[in-house]
Amino acid sequence: NRFTVDGLRLTGREEAIGRLKFQIPISKTKADFFRLFPAQGVFSSTSNVEHRTSSLVQGFHITCHSSLICDTMGLVKEATTKPWVLERQLGELRSELLAEGFRDYVARQVFQWLYHKNSQDPSAWSNIAKSGREKLAGLYDWDLPPVLQRQGDVREARKLLLLLQDGQKIESVLIREKGHYTFCLSSQAGCPLACAFCATGAMGFRRDLTAGEIVSQVLSLKRELADPAGRLNLVFMGMGEPLLNYGNLARALRVISEPDGLNISPRHVTVSTAGILENLAELERDFPQVKIAFSLNAPDPQLRAELMPVSRRHGLDDLLAYFREHKRRQRITFEYVLLAGVNDSPAQA
Repeated sequence: NRFTVDGLRLTGREEAIGRLKFQIPISKTKADFFRLFPAQGVFSSTSNVEHRTSSLVQGFHITCHSSLICDTMGLVKEATTKPWVLERQLGELRSELLAEGFRDYVARQVFQWLYHKNSQDPSAWSNIAKSGREKLAGLYDWDLPPVLQRQGDVREARKLLLLLQDGQKIESVLIREKGHYTFCLSSQAGCPLACAFCATGAMGFRRDLTAGEIVSQVLSLKRELADPAGRLNLVFMGMGEPLLNYGNLARALRVISEPDGLNISPRHVTVSTAGILENLAELERDFPQVKIAFSLNAPDPQLRAELMPVSRRHGLDDLLAYFREHKRRQRITFEYVLLAGVNDSPAQA
């Protein structure tokens, strides 16, 4: 992975979970290096720097925690002109590869390596000729977003903080349950709904996630598991309102359910929403097997509008009428955050 800090281009690779190794050009002295990276714990000693010279590599090599680098030094992945392969639907990838001279079936092979085997390194794809692998490597960006921070234990629950291409950060969570795992995914960086009880809403809205950024969370979470086989449940209950990013959500859901993609049944996917009525109807029409979770949080329109300003636009009565009138295969889940002294009285129950 390439990075830039204060105009200095660095090349780094992940050596182990949470650690990156970087090469610093030999033209930069140690003094220059520490000017660029002020000592903040991880750089408090020169023992973290090794001066190494060889015919292949010349430079200072350092190993340190990637989360500290990114958080304290403003490390951002360098922009690339190559398209990100995770943004491609299977049909789109097939058309592009055919135009590059590949056989029709190669797109399916690429999808299977990316999503079935969670391999983003074309050089390791044994069923594709070496010349084809080299050509593929030059056509697309294959990297997953780097993990800045891990919290928790995979035996119960673990939260990942991921760094996106433009420096935005999002969270994804894996939760261990009896016989399976549930992945909690984000759909936006921040959220525009400003619900009174929500930490993400307090951040404000940064931007929608792309389909590739949504799908990449599943791949990153699967990498945390020693044995990623078995059933997965996906819940869109992370950062953001999924139905305000419906176009990218729909593209992600197609890759998620694609047999050559992640191959996760829509019956194991739940989309949580504050109630964006027009896009809710579109989701149920396009993906009738996807489950719906409705964020209720108050039994009457006035209180709900106070807690969730979106309710002033999409009224509770209209939403409940919609749920009653439309038959569906899956039951609706109603979500309710209990707030002491606000929405937890016996009368409200």
